[in-house]
Amino acid sequence: MHLLVSHAKKSSSKKEILNLIEGKKNMTANVTTAGLTMGDADILIRQKTRAPNKMDLYVLTAESSSRPDVAFINEKNGFLPEPFEDWQTKFMTESMARLSKEFNIDVGFTLTPDLVDLPLIATSEKNRSALSGVGGRENFYDGKWLIMTLGVGKGVTPDGQFVPGPHTEDSMRGWKSIWLHELGHAVGLEHPWDRRTADENTSQHDDDFDVASRDDAYAPTLMGYKTIPVVWDEWYRPIDLYTLANIWGVAGTTDTISNYFQREKVSAVESETTPLEFTYNLDGTTTITKAKLLLTATGTNTANSFLNTYADEVIDGSGGVDQFLINVSSDKVNLSTLTDGSLQLTYTGGSVGGLDKLSSVERLVFSDTKKAFDITGSAGQTAKVIVAIMGPAGLSNKGNIGLGLQLFDSGQSIATICDLALNAVGATTNQQVVDLLFTNLFGVAPKASESKVYVDVLNAGLDTTGSLAAAAAELTDDLGVLDLVGLAETGIEFI
Repeated sequence: MHLLVSHAKKSSSKKEILNLIEGKKNMTANVTTAGLTMGDADILIRQKTRAPNKMDLYVLTAESSSRPDVAFINEKNGFLPEPFEDWQTKFMTESMARLSKEFNIDVGFTLTPDLVDLPLIATSEKNRSALSGVGGRENFYDGKWLIMTLGVGKGVTPDGQFVPGPHTEDSMRGWKSIWLHELGHAVGLEHPWDRRTADENTSQHDDDFDVASRDDAYAPTLMGYKTIPVVWDEWYRPIDLYTLANIWGVAGTTDTISNYFQREKVSAVESETTPLEFTYNLDGTTTITKAKLLLTATGTNTANSFLNTYADEVIDGSGGVDQFLINVSSDKVNLSTLTDGSLQLTYTGGSVGGLDKLSSVERLVFSDTKKAFDITGSAGQTAKVIVAIMGPAGLSNKGNIGLGLQLFDSGQSIATICDLALNAVGATTNQQVVDLLFTNLFGVAPKASESKVYVDVLNAGLDTTGSLAAAAAELTDDLGVLDLVGLAETGIEFI
């Protein structure tokens, strides 16, 4: 056993639990965001760090262990802290920085014991890697401490003996997975078999679980106890990332753990379609077939952020203006529109991602640019306004496209946005507005008699420049000045 349960659970009979998940005992079970998310009581604890959306870890030393406010930790555990090895500290620091970059959480080390949110103890005690809770400490989380203990050695053999010698590449890989596992607990992830029943503690009721026990076969998650294969990329699995996004929110969005109970969550399921396989060849070499995963995700009626992972993804954004965060350059992604109107993405050059299918997802975010695909919504309206007021060349201005999207997404009317655009290009008189719109629609300036009709209407107050420009914008596609069908295939770039 290389990982310990993060908190005590009342065990139910295996027969009882197996009955609840009938049909899964002889197959690789799916893992879900609901099954990996800790119960409401545990999420509430993590909302109450000293600073919102911030978690400071402090590595206890022999010196700090004499402090009265942390001495109880050593009394509870019965050992003195030991130092981490340099490579361990480096990996811990880098992984916390990556977590902070990808999600709305600021997690890292503090050198000040008074600021600690989560005490961390390095130890050579066997089987001590765990996240546990201690009650009655007033200076943390409304009286509850979470304490992480992490073994620094190579672990123990099945008979409980320490594995001698320095870390090897394999044992380093195993240690890294243990650290990420315990860090996952710290930020709200649970084992896929964890459950709390209402009769134990109603306030901690959490009855969504994916497998009956740790011994069952389940899709890859760092929150399980399965051995990490050599092809592991030293990061969380796809379903783990989607669960973290639900708890903390994706970086750059308004979703945080602070508003966790006020917002809907993305529902995601990870399935293993092809298991990891090792083929031992006659020439002594080994062929590795990577596991193939399918992740299906369904959004809410508000804006959602979906993550590109190494799994094949099938995503339904549902309502709201949703984005798919790809995090590779646009030249490494091939886009095609399927007959059902969904967008299919394939990846080249070893880029992260498999074969992804997106429905009702309006925006793609690459590492070098962004593209909008809601041609029947904000993107199409923005393109019409830009072409009507700035001409077809205006579509090359990614900043203006981005501004237009923001305005339409926020609910501004097309007439209001047209007025803003007219002012931006310096068309401030009725004559200038009419001449500009006519030229952009027909490619030539209007004759005096042609422009006079519209100028007179504006002068008489029978129409406004904003509504006239809005009408012109709606004609851009009909007159062939704007190719909305083509834009639906390629998207509109913006920043």
